[in-house]
Amino acid sequence: MKPRNLTHRFLENLARTVDLLDGGVKKTDLNPTITVFSAFTLTMVATLSPDFRLQTLIFFIGVGMILLTHSRICEWAKVTFLVALWATIVTAPAAVIMGGETVAKLSVGLIELKISREGIDAVAKLVSRVLASTAVLTSFTMVMGWKEIILGLEGLKVPKEVTSLLKISITNMPLVLRDASRMLSAREARVMRDIKLRELWMILSTVVGDILVRGFERAWRLEKSVEARSFAVSPKKHEFGVVTKKDLALLLFTITVLAFWILEM
Repeated sequence: MKPRNLTHRFLENLARTVDLLDGGVKKTDLNPTITVFSAFTLTMVATLSPDFRLQTLIFFIGVGMILLTHSRICEWAKVTFLVALWATIVTAPAAVIMGGETVAKLSVGLIELKISREGIDAVAKLVSRVLASTAVLTSFTMVMGWKEIILGLEGLKVPKEVTSLLKISITNMPLVLRDASRMLSAREARVMRDIKLRELWMILSTVVGDILVRGFERAWRLEKSVEARSFAVSPKKHEFGVVTKKDLALLLFTITVLAFWILEM
């Protein structure tokens, strides 16, 4: 696969992923505030806890959320797998860099690389943390959708500036990524002869300047539109909402996992 085709597919799939997480399940009957609190708490525990059993439990919580709400498990698995694969690629050099007991040797030309047991353990621990935290956060996001996530953040009394920036980012991120993909296609169409890969990337890198200019223009228009609506009636305060048995069970389970993590520290 050519590098430019790979870049196009990466940008398009990244934009599609943001749109995918915006779906949500129509009938969840879950309180947004409690659900967002549980999602962030479980993600924090999965990221910081060194206990593999706790990470496995949190991973299966994410799987359970997808199965119980009849969400699209294939799309969830795709996002989770790609993040875990990226984490594996990034952390793989640690198996060679870290010293310790040598378990295997790898020859690359004239260089001999020694893979240590301690390095493999470090890679496995980091990847398991990434896998568990991504699984649970992605599952909650797919079940709730971005709109419910924003409502949950407002229920947690997150500053209005943060939620407003998050709304704008979620709305504009797919547009920016697809604009970048189209500009790359336009640059490639102007290349009339076969050139080296290095020269091609130098030409395609000029897209960055266009993205900055378009981003500035879009931000300026957004600022003017917000100022034009500044005299409108202020929105109603977010209400906590009804708490059901499902919410209480989720909150109790989250507090239990958090307590186990604190005790093991």
